[in-house]
Amino acid sequence: DVLSVTLTMSKPTVVAGIPTIKLNIGGSQVDARYTSGSASKALVFAYTVLQSQNDSDGVAVVANSLTLPAGASLRDVVGRNAVITHAAAADNANYLVDNTAPTLSISSSVSSGVVLSTSV
Repeated sequence: DVLSVTLTMSKPTVVAGIPTIKLNIGGSQVDARYTSGSASKALVFAYTVLQSQNDSDGVAVVANSLTLPAGASLRDVVGRNAVITHAAAADNANYLVDNTAPTLSISSSVSSGVVLSTSV
């Protein structure tokens, strides 16, 4: 599954390069990468969840984690650099990560009264 995070800027923002923002998934910080929204107020970042990741209390955005790697920039339409400090977005219970595989349990009985049971 892919998590998408939308950052809302105060003005339309032109994006160069691939900025990132850190998400907290189950106590581990991961980088969501910029995917779309240049020249608008809504900048979209995405992260593909790994099979090994779980988060029972919700995904969070780490404070002040918006990063501009070499060659990346966020600027308004007249070329002024954007202020990239920001507050954290707390764990959001609407965005849980559950990669625990389901289990199957089969039970049957035979006429002799013996119960056969197996779990997978």
